[in-house]
Amino acid sequence: MRIRGASTVARILRRLSRTERPILLMYHRVADLAVDPWLLAVSPKHFAVQLGALKEEREVVPLPWLTAKLKEGKTPRRAVAITFDDGYADVLLNAKPMLEKQGCPATVFLTTGLLGGDNGFWWDILARILLETPMLPEHLALDIAGRRQEWQLAELGQGRVTSQGLTRSDLHRSVWQELRQLDASSRELQIERLATWAGVDGRARPKDRSLTPDEARRLSSPGFIDIGAHTVNHPSLPMLSEDDKRREIAESRRACENLVGAPVTGFAYPFGDVDGASVRAVREAGLSFACTTLPGTAIPGADPLRLPRVLAANWGHASFRREVLRFG
Repeated sequence: MRIRGASTVARILRRLSRTERPILLMYHRVADLAVDPWLLAVSPKHFAVQLGALKEEREVVPLPWLTAKLKEGKTPRRAVAITFDDGYADVLLNAKPMLEKQGCPATVFLTTGLLGGDNGFWWDILARILLETPMLPEHLALDIAGRRQEWQLAELGQGRVTSQGLTRSDLHRSVWQELRQLDASSRELQIERLATWAGVDGRARPKDRSLTPDEARRLSSPGFIDIGAHTVNHPSLPMLSEDDKRREIAESRRACENLVGAPVTGFAYPFGDVDGASVRAVREAGLSFACTTLPGTAIPGADPLRLPRVLAANWGHASFRREVLRFG
């Protein structure tokens, strides 16, 4: 007599209790990274494992289909939708082949202003400067939005430390918080100043690049990989004026539609930052559903412009089942 494993028993109990509500998974990248402070990347090895676990436990469905069912008041049991934010090139190069192999549809939300550019995503450049540079100066001073900001660093690198100051991780988080409040041009200037201060190249690395417009078109295959909007410049929407909110959202949607030659109905809030005015701007732009970064399951009757998502980090099989599938 063969005794079923604990995971199999748990799966059966969930199905018998009918608690397997739909979940939306949030990814950003499929790549091997040495430093990943925001848990944006899943290695190709772990991504393959996670897709395998999803196929065992769930039915992977297109996000537009799932949101339509929820609006009808239906709860597709065991359904899961896969999403990617930002528009990194490695989604096409690394993720898409595995999605195709497993027959898993997905939705990719594009930051349209960065497509094909060489500036990259500013948070990647910031992390490289502050967390990967072998040796940093002790003191950092930046004039940001008319204010003088200063930081003392205790953890310089190569085993050197000072008696007081911030760790590199704390410095990174503090500077990131300051920069995320700036407009794109002001933030680019600060990144240049940081690179000069650290004595490194302030340009994005090729491996961190975004999709080109042609790659975005190659990525798109409606019904398999759908495209959604993610603003033009990836700002924190609640920090913008009403006009700028509407412009960022509407122009991103138009750019996505021009790329794929089809209507675009989905949106994801940059950083997960959302307020009532941002929701209204999404609705005014004619988008029918929008994703947050708040964890939870998707249920009928919930606001389709505030859909919860569950982060999928760089976990192996056991951790992925524990951290992700528990939401069902």
